This record gives sequence, structure tokens and C-alpha cells, in this order.
Amino acid sequence: MECQIPWFTNGLIRWAIDRYHVNMSEAKREGAEEYRHFNDFFTRSLKEGARPLPEDPEMIVSPADGVISQMGDIKNGRIFQAKGHD
Repeated sequence: MECQIPWFTNGLIRWAIDRYHVNMSEAKREGAEEYRHFNDFFTRSLKEGARPLPEDPEMIVSPADGVISQMGDIKNGRIFQAKGHD
């Protein structure tokens, strides 16, 4: 993911932006071509104040781009994990 061939890197980043609806207006560098490689994009810095923390101390927040895709109870000390593995 550190390939620095512009046509490949830019294409992969544009694909990820489109596929996962990444809001690039929050990023300090908004264009796909501004990143050296995919890992540079993946760890991009955000603009100051782009994602303020909620004031409610009861809320749970995550520093990652993502959505909850699975959720369930812990049974016998086990819980569903990614890709079908527990």
C-alpha cells in the first residue's frame, strides 16, 4: 500500500473515496493526487474542527472512518468478530 506510481495510487484512492463515500472536504489535503501512496491517504490529517467530539459524556466515539456492520451479545465469553471468525 506504499506504491508510489501516480496512476495506480491516484486511481486506488479515488476508488476508495467513491466506494466508501469519504468526505474529503474534512481532509487537510482534499485531492487524491496530493497523497504519496494509499497509506498516506489512509492516515490523512483532518482540518481543525472537522469532527468535534460530542459534549455528552455518555456518548461513545470512534476516531476511525467506518460504520458498525455487526453487533451482538457476548455469549459464553465470545463475540462475533470480523470476517466470520470469533
